[in-house]
Amino acid sequence: MNAENQPERRSLPMGIQSFLIAGLMTYPCADEVRAKEMVLVSSIGQINAREIFFSGSPIASPFGLVDHAQSFTTGSNSSGYKLNSVAIQFGQISTGLTYRVSIHQSETSGPGTEIGALTTPTFSTSTTGQTLTFPAGSGGITLVASTKYFLVLDVSGTRTDQITTWRNTQSDNEDSSGLDDWTIDDDHIFRAFGSNQVWWDNLQSSSLKFRINGEVLMPSSFPTS
Repeated sequence: MNAENQPERRSLPMGIQSFLIAGLMTYPCADEVRAKEMVLVSSIGQINAREIFFSGSPIASPFGLVDHAQSFTTGSNSSGYKLNSVAIQFGQISTGLTYRVSIHQSETSGPGTEIGALTTPTFSTSTTGQTLTFPAGSGGITLVASTKYFLVLDVSGTRTDQITTWRNTQSDNEDSSGLDDWTIDDDHIFRAFGSNQVWWDNLQSSSLKFRINGEVLMPSSFPTS
């Protein structure tokens, strides 16, 4: 097409150009939205259960070593969620044992297939309550909407007279800092340490105190930059 027949090209007014450029620069892309970490569910703020012998549910005690599991159910966001870390509130802590925290699918008898392990932080001996954070890997752990999972703590080592406990609560409520449609079951379960042992309901009706930090995932068709 020669120059005489080319249509006239007109530029947008400068004010409109500036508005569009500013909008593109500030419009959140999918990665930016996913990067906003939040509390997904928590029971750490609930009142401690009353225990006679221990300041929490015993993980290590003069009676032996015990694994613990607490179930929770995700919210209804159709694209799911990403778990970035779990904070656990301990009553007492003894070092010299190995503590491993992981997330499992739910089966009728308790925790099923493991879907992700968390990194164990440094433990230091303490006789008072403290909260330790177990981070997931850089990619996090993906959780499906409206699905029940188990948070599992495995302990291993040689039985001693030292004590480690996981604080629990008899409150049936979740903290207001979490999402409204996430829930924590009102009971936790335990087993003698070892993967072939049977899970048992706790003698005292209570849930373990923990907090899940993560992200609400957006649909894959969400605009990207």
